[in-house]
Amino acid sequence: MTKREWRQEMKKRLGRMTAVGRRHASVRVLKKLYRISAFQDASTVLFYAALRDEVDTFPAIRRALKLGKRVALPCIGTAKGRMFIREIHDLKRDLVKGPFGIMEPGEKLPRMRKSQLDLVLCPALAFDLGGTRLGRGGGYYDRFLKSLKRGTKVVGLAFRCQRVARLPRKPHDARVHEIIAG
Repeated sequence: MTKREWRQEMKKRLGRMTAVGRRHASVRVLKKLYRISAFQDASTVLFYAALRDEVDTFPAIRRALKLGKRVALPCIGTAKGRMFIREIHDLKRDLVKGPFGIMEPGEKLPRMRKSQLDLVLCPALAFDLGGTRLGRGGGYYDRFLKSLKRGTKVVGLAFRCQRVARLPRKPHDARVHEIIAG
C-alpha cells in the first residue's frame, strides 16, 4: 500500500475505536511509559497534545510536571513545515489552540532548545516493526526528529491497531527508537 492508502486505512481503524476503548488503551500505554527508564530518568520531556484519535498524553504531562520534570510541547511556526518547542508549567493556563486546532503552548511561554530534550514522545497514524512512523502528511515531526541531538530517545505512543508489519519508507522519514502500544 502507498502512504496515502495507509493513512486512509489507519483513519478507518482509529474511527472504529470507541471513546471508552481509547481511554482504556491510553491508560495501558501510559502505565508502560511510566515503567521505562527513558521516562524515569528524563529530566526534560517533549510531549504532544493528543488529538481525539491519539493516545491521551494529558495524564502523563500532569504526572511529569508533578515529578518536577521540565515539560515541553510542540508549536507549529508560520514558516511552512517548521515545528519548535516551548516549555509549559500548567496545562490549563499555558495551552492555546494552534493553527491546526491542536493545543499548543502560548506564544509568551519560553522557547526551549532541542538540545535540552532527553525524551521525545511522538504520535503517528501508524508505526511498523522497524520504527518507521506514518504521520499525517505534513512532515513536521520528520524534520524535527531528524534534527535532534544524538542520544535523544524518541518513543512512539500508539494503540495496538496502529502497529503494522511494514510501512513504506522514504529517506526523509524519521524513525522512533521504541514504540509503546496498548
